[in-house]
Amino acid sequence: MAIAVLPLVNAWFDWLSYGLTLGSWARGIDGPAWRLIFGQLDIVAAAVLFFALSFVLIGTLALIEAWRVDPLLDPRALLDGIRDGNLADNAWVIAMVASTLVPTLVHLAIGFFSLMTLIRG
Repeated sequence: MAIAVLPLVNAWFDWLSYGLTLGSWARGIDGPAWRLIFGQLDIVAAAVLFFALSFVLIGTLALIEAWRVDPLLDPRALLDGIRDGNLADNAWVIAMVASTLVPTLVHLAIGFFSLMTLIRG
């Protein structure tokens, strides 16, 4: 039951990332210079949210472990496993954190393909 808190934390960060990307799209309509500025701000915001989510998830997991009588997951072992390259056992953590970058990656792809339309053959 306690592990259900992690997807809720992740959902909040996903919602925030999606909202920031939509906001940068909306502001980018004002002109080409603004598109570039808000595109770069979106990349910076995605990176900040990515690292913030990583810290918050590990902190939440550590807090859950501190409150439980019997251990559910060991945050130190989880981090050591990721650091040592044991990605198969920890894929769920990587997928949860990486999902925050999806809106920004879509934004970057749309921007890239939009730049391609400016090139005339």
